[in-house]
Amino acid sequence: MKTELIAKNGETTDLTTVEKYLNDSQQRVLKVLSILAGHDITGLSITQIANALNEKNPTIYRDLKNLEVQEFVERVETDMEKWRHGMAFRRLYQRSSNGLLNIMKQMIETAQTQQLN
Repeated sequence: MKTELIAKNGETTDLTTVEKYLNDSQQRVLKVLSILAGHDITGLSITQIANALNEKNPTIYRDLKNLEVQEFVERVETDMEKWRHGMAFRRLYQRSSNGLLNIMKQMIETAQTQQLN
């Protein structure tokens, strides 16, 4: 059975074509970022993250250090054994939120203009 992904533009791509571009360590790093969601105050320890991903602590530590260099994660000041999303992650979130707000404003303005006409 052939599995296909449907892109936003409606084109289909064979899953095996996509899989050849996937990288386990990059996928794991993205999972680390996902697992940290909702833990921005107390953070999570390396062991907690490793257990959630069924990985070894040194592997997760390496991922966290790479993310830390780019400010996507940081240590919790009150507990240096715990990690949370960093400033780069927060900046991305803020830009996304601002973009959504701008879209909503434009939609409201368009609707108001159409009502006046």
